[in-house]
Amino acid sequence: MKSGTVIKFNYSYNGRKYEGGTGIGDYNIKIGERYIVEFAKDKVDLSKALFYYPIPDSVRVEIPFDGWKEVPSELKRYHRKRMELFGLYDIMFKN
Repeated sequence: MKSGTVIKFNYSYNGRKYEGGTGIGDYNIKIGERYIVEFAKDKVDLSKALFYYPIPDSVRVEIPFDGWKEVPSELKRYHRKRMELFGLYDIMFKN
């Protein structure tokens, strides 16, 4: 089994800073790009970057102190095709 590259990232929730890491899989990720981070509300340090939800620099979006419950509609239009399961994830699970 092949192991992949893990990207380290920082995020804030309720005024506290956290660090996480997510395998990049087949995504083309560059330093400085912004992505939505998903985490468990009861265990905030368990997180993953959603590389299929980039936040372009041109988009100014205010992130609430306590985060979002779901992806804001103004960011949904930037959704990329998910690369998990050999690029078949979106077809199999119909997000």
